[in-house]
Amino acid sequence: MADIPETITLEWVQSNDTASKLLRQIEFYFSDSNLPRDKFLKTQYSTHEEGVLLSTIASFKRVQQLTTDLEFIAKVVAVSNELVLSEDRTRVKRTHPLPSDPKAYLQRSLYAKGFALTATLDELIAYFSQYGTVRSVRMRRDYQVQEHNGFKGSVFVEFETPEMAEKVLAMELKVKNDAGEEVPLLLKKQSDYIAEKAELFEQTKRRRSAGDSSEDGPATKTSKVERTFEKGTLMRISNIKPDATREDLKNLVVAAGGIPKFVEFNKGDKTALMRCEDTEKTAAALAKLTAENKEEGSLTFALLDGEEEKAKWESIWAVQSSRAGNSRGKRGGRRGGRR
Repeated sequence: MADIPETITLEWVQSNDTASKLLRQIEFYFSDSNLPRDKFLKTQYSTHEEGVLLSTIASFKRVQQLTTDLEFIAKVVAVSNELVLSEDRTRVKRTHPLPSDPKAYLQRSLYAKGFALTATLDELIAYFSQYGTVRSVRMRRDYQVQEHNGFKGSVFVEFETPEMAEKVLAMELKVKNDAGEEVPLLLKKQSDYIAEKAELFEQTKRRRSAGDSSEDGPATKTSKVERTFEKGTLMRISNIKPDATREDLKNLVVAAGGIPKFVEFNKGDKTALMRCEDTEKTAAALAKLTAENKEEGSLTFALLDGEEEKAKWESIWAVQSSRAGNSRGKRGGRRGGRR
């Protein structure tokens, strides 16, 4: 970035578009609503008393979209009231300990629905910031939909205090939909929304257990792939040379202490996606590989995170489900045989 002052202040960060977005994103990673639920970051946070390596945070896609300058990231984090840098400026942790109740953030969080599908995160944050101090906005997505990154027009928004959330909840707010028309914004407590969804899920489960039919006909047994994953194990490798092979990339990560499980790569591609095992070993390998490849034109390494990571896992699960279905069909029998 150009025109960065030698000494950065909080006021400068707040007035600079890139710096303010960067600080907001990193503070979100360590927030009450994210850190307790983020298995990868929480593991990294708990393994060292001075917090998470700044190089790990710098490897996240949303940070890299803003800057790859590690020193600039350190300067921005240094002015935060929520975060503190280690003495050697290589690690970052929270100013305050994690809350004893990991769901305390729900007291200051709302569910809101009615936004245009084309709305951006920055627009949503700006909208809610008119009514109170916003800690975070989570855009809800359908990962099977490609258009508009699957945004469903609804969000979870976390305010600074429960009082702010209650104040907004009592308002009759309006937003513009996809047609440009002003429509009422549906608002409710996030905890109420979660409870309603949980009850709906239980009702559906009870109906299925009783053999009740659905809209599509009688309930049937289907092949299921367990949808669980280790966060922080999908690594993107870029700037790959034309003569590199899949084995070259796997050996590189193994040498750094990683455990490659699967590599999406064809010879000649400039980018590969590697699925690894063990979040801690993947993070350590990433930090080592990043440190060893600092020259211009070298390979670059980054972990998928946030919505991109979830979308990729949805794609992986879809492929696994398809394969499971094909395998079941090949076994023959009543359902797999010729009709």
